[in-house]
Amino acid sequence: MKTKVNRTQLLNSLELASPGLSPREIIEQSSCFVFDGTTVKTYNDEVSCSVDCNFPVSGAIQATSMMDILRKLNEDEIGVEDKGAEVVVYGKSRRLGLRKEQEILLPVASVDSPGEWSELPTKFVDAVRLVLSCVSKDESQFALTCVHLHPKWLEACDNFQLTRYKMPMPGLGEPTLVRGTSIKAVADMAFTRMSLSDNWIHFTTDDTGVVLSCRRYVEVYPPLEGILKCSGSALTLPKGLGEAAEKAGVFAGDAIEGSQVRVQLEANQVRIRGQGATGWYEERKQVTYRGPEMAFLIGPEVLAEIVKNHSECIVDTESNRMAITGSKFRFVTCLGKVG
Repeated sequence: MKTKVNRTQLLNSLELASPGLSPREIIEQSSCFVFDGTTVKTYNDEVSCSVDCNFPVSGAIQATSMMDILRKLNEDEIGVEDKGAEVVVYGKSRRLGLRKEQEILLPVASVDSPGEWSELPTKFVDAVRLVLSCVSKDESQFALTCVHLHPKWLEACDNFQLTRYKMPMPGLGEPTLVRGTSIKAVADMAFTRMSLSDNWIHFTTDDTGVVLSCRRYVEVYPPLEGILKCSGSALTLPKGLGEAAEKAGVFAGDAIEGSQVRVQLEANQVRIRGQGATGWYEERKQVTYRGPEMAFLIGPEVLAEIVKNHSECIVDTESNRMAITGSKFRFVTCLGKVG
């Protein structure tokens, strides 16, 4: 039986479920959307998504081709018919078939169900965005590839820089780790509530019908208190440094090591440079600084956000560290001597 479906609403549901997809099928059907008639689900072992979806189909469909063809159609309303081994989609003077696996093999049922939901702090998503820039890519140090969610703060450290954002998390109960690559999806959506289960931490919103679940770990996170302590000379960063960081970030984004810009402190000036495979950008700003020449790497978006609201920092030349303290967070980075 043919059923009418709003194409835009369907696409929105699929995009909300996309964080749980795997570009490589590490688990059978992990590159698929799995439908049960009322919801669409995805799962890649680290992230699982469940989204309310008006798509009267049961089975697994390859995600990439489905999204691509739906984006290319221009009908507001499409017809959908489940024919077992395939789903036929009808438009105006056109139709197409999507191959479908009728047996659902994706282990979405292995994801613990959310329990009681608690309200997330207002700035939670902002805090996640800020600490994500300090997550390590070194898989040999598993804990540092994660964001540390503590009942009193969020933090991340890659052995060169760290950010701790003070934020009471009454619904958390105990410290937990979530892979940075997993919780990144949280930073892209305005989640409002959280629930903790044995192996997963779940996030939802009030109006989209989406539940995003990230696998959580209970490994011990390295203590950062000693690194957070920093004393030395005060330095005021120029407001225009944020705009310069955004410009430098255009080229830094295609660098192999990830999007980072180099900030160099010199006599009475700070120089920022972004460099990648397609080019580079450099800009100088005047500051009051008379210490030795020092440099550090930082994500351009983070630097822009920090400078926008918190321009005062401490340069500790003895420990070669620089700290920026805001009302809720503290960012510390290692300084490398120049020359």
